[in-house]
Amino acid sequence: INGAECEPYLTCDDRLMREHAQDVVDGARIMAHALGAPEIVVAIEANKPEATFAIGEAVRDYLEVEVVSVPVRYPMGSAHHLVKVITGRETPAHGRTASVGVLVHNVGTARAVYQAVRFGIPLISRVVTVSGDAIAEARNIEAPLGALVGSPQCQHRMQPNGQDRLYERPDQRAPQLRPGRDQVTPRAGAAAPPFRDHRPRRSEFARRPVDLGS
Repeated sequence: INGAECEPYLTCDDRLMREHAQDVVDGARIMAHALGAPEIVVAIEANKPEATFAIGEAVRDYLEVEVVSVPVRYPMGSAHHLVKVITGRETPAHGRTASVGVLVHNVGTARAVYQAVRFGIPLISRVVTVSGDAIAEARNIEAPLGALVGSPQCQHRMQPNGQDRLYERPDQRAPQLRPGRDQVTPRAGAAAPPFRDHRPRRSEFARRPVDLGS
């Protein structure tokens, strides 16, 4: 289960794990049961101690689920890189992680599976990080799919925080779609922040010990 969320400023998965840890774990166990997978690994970047603690508490009674802290390094949230770090297996070029025996799903997908199987709730909303210089209070919200970015439906729910991915929606009338997890609104005339390439060299993805921390 991918809880790395390595994109700069993005924190919606972090909040989801903190506030709905049991839902995420239950959804992951449902998927593992359906797939016949004997083991579940929840990978969380080391800069998310609250999420790691919450998920750790939720998996306390499930021996088949392991919580692993991974290095804080972009692009750790990539399924291919995450599998390499956790298992040492390298996914073939243009291939999928399933080809090396690993299926990777996001924590949001795990919660959606939990809601669908346990309560029959379809995927009708998405937790989104909203931030930027023009935003009075940066926060994570649970927005209905299809709701306009500037609509009242996108102004409630989850606890505020101050970060988001560097991405600008072109129009406040644009709908919130299922893959979108972010909205950054800069001040008028503000220049985009300079891009700094933090991607590691290929050799840096060699398998290394990863631990749960204290």
